[in-house]
Amino acid sequence: MTFDAIRKLGKNIGPLLETNFRFLIPLIIIIFVKIIAAVYLFKTLNMASADTYWMAGPKDHYGQNDIFKSVATQGIKWPFLFLGWDSAWYLSITAKGYIFSDQSFAFFPGLPIFSWLLNLIMQNPAYAMVIFSFVIGVLWIPVFQLVAEQYANKSTALAVTLLFASFPYVFLFTTVAYSEGLFLFFTLCAWYFFKKGKLLPSSLSTSVATLSRVPGLLILLPMLIEHIRKRPHPINSVAIRNISYFSIPFLSFFAWLLYCKILSNDWLAFMTRSAWTSMTSFRSLIFEILPTSGVQGFLDEIFKQWPFSFAWVPFVLVTPLLIYVVIKMEKSLAVYSTVYVLYILFLAGALDSIPRLFSFCFPMWLATGLMFFKGKKSKFAIPAIFALFCAVGVFLWLNFLDGIFIA
Repeated sequence: MTFDAIRKLGKNIGPLLETNFRFLIPLIIIIFVKIIAAVYLFKTLNMASADTYWMAGPKDHYGQNDIFKSVATQGIKWPFLFLGWDSAWYLSITAKGYIFSDQSFAFFPGLPIFSWLLNLIMQNPAYAMVIFSFVIGVLWIPVFQLVAEQYANKSTALAVTLLFASFPYVFLFTTVAYSEGLFLFFTLCAWYFFKKGKLLPSSLSTSVATLSRVPGLLILLPMLIEHIRKRPHPINSVAIRNISYFSIPFLSFFAWLLYCKILSNDWLAFMTRSAWTSMTSFRSLIFEILPTSGVQGFLDEIFKQWPFSFAWVPFVLVTPLLIYVVIKMEKSLAVYSTVYVLYILFLAGALDSIPRLFSFCFPMWLATGLMFFKGKKSKFAIPAIFALFCAVGVFLWLNFLDGIFIA
């Protein structure tokens, strides 16, 4: 496509950016790409006539993969385009409850609850979870675009939305049966409603985000900072009402802790029952491996499994720059981003998972848009970046289905 053709295309799209149709543009594009990628993978893996890695229910330590065998015996193979790794835990919890394994408490109840509700209609937990995960994994896209337009113009918001949604780790983990899409949708809803002054729907959205993943509760930080700074109400009925709204996410989190206590006799079962704590984390790398094994041990750990185990390094290096831009954009979101990143680095698990977890910190994508898409000419690079992101995302998806640990 020539420069003149791109310019003419931009002129044709321009009027659409002034209508609500602009919110459908990234949504339609991403859905189309995901469907095409799914068809491509179905044919590449020869799923119509051959079993894939996860269909056999590969050997595990806790029995979570047995659910895959039961799904495979039904003879319908398309759900295995979206199932693998932690999907087994979420699906087992949906079908059997948390009591099937102590390790199941490491997975928050948001996705199993919604999948269970949909399963009341569909009567097939695998179908219910796959369909719900896929749908919620694209519904967050227009919500992010709405949020982005509060910090950038419409064309920049659309551009960064496309790149966020196509970013390889985001593309993959909002497509397969994981909780990232649910977490992202309700975190974005929480912030959007808060910025519009709608505290009750904001708090309810935060509650769902909290029950999806631990960082869901963190979105309360910028909300509380902004609320205290901009709305210093005296102690009256309005203040009491607002405090009651902000207490809802804490109550939902407490309900989850109480559930853990009742079933496992451990308030913090979601932390103490996780076998993934044995994997090398950023904390253990800095405070254990580096002091005892030196630089060579540090490098050996980084390059253990190329390229996936190395991918976290550029994420950690670029994050301070992005947070600096977020500070200039919205200081309260910079607090959120900083706490989010520190939580991931020191409390949330394996080095290999850092790229995946960092990718869902939405303020850093807002910062990316402000940094790279200020000028009109910079937007001409979007199609190439988008195509590259999608290609890498499909590559990660293929490896995920082949049983290779991505993140």
